[in-house]
Amino acid sequence: AMSFWRWPGTWKPKTVAALTAHLDVLPTLCELADAEIPTTLQPQLEGFSLTPLLSSEKPIAWHNDRLLYQHVGRWPSGMAAQHKYAMAGVRQGNYLLLKSRPCDNPECTVEVLGMQCHTLRSIEEGGTRANYTMNNGQFHWGVSPRGTWVLYDTKKDPECQNDLSSEQPQRVQAMAESYDRWWDNVYPSMVEHGGENQLTEVLKKNKKLSP
Repeated sequence: AMSFWRWPGTWKPKTVAALTAHLDVLPTLCELADAEIPTTLQPQLEGFSLTPLLSSEKPIAWHNDRLLYQHVGRWPSGMAAQHKYAMAGVRQGNYLLLKSRPCDNPECTVEVLGMQCHTLRSIEEGGTRANYTMNNGQFHWGVSPRGTWVLYDTKKDPECQNDLSSEQPQRVQAMAESYDRWWDNVYPSMVEHGGENQLTEVLKKNKKLSP
């Protein structure tokens, strides 16, 4: 994730290419403030302090093997498990492993608040108009092939047009397996905390409150 940090008189302007995320903000601020993170919270933290990157005047090695997982996290009530691979991805270094697809449940429609899958199906059928774009949906909502992951080098190919999955099958397998482990680990907790139906209930509430 891109972020800007400024500390006049302490840090010099520079660009850092390391793979970072919002998960790193809290550990960073705590270290800068010399604030101790409670021991009960430490096991839950997945981020790292950015202080070494911010303070070093030269490029340094910093968790170069870290994996970051992403998922759009939107589905109708009762359909979380079926959306495991719907708009999912893994980041490692310059690489992005991606499944930009709708779920396979035909009942996931606009009527039950399955808007993301509805849009992806429309794009897969040749549509060009979608959220955030009037006529360039094929580019902004690119749909990956069914049943496969696609792999991109986002440094060389920021538009994600050149799929490298056939050239680097071992990387694809390793990153895909790590995604499965991540999902299987977070899924029970997500359901326990209402993630199975949270979106539907929130949208219903907002609809009732809207004029």
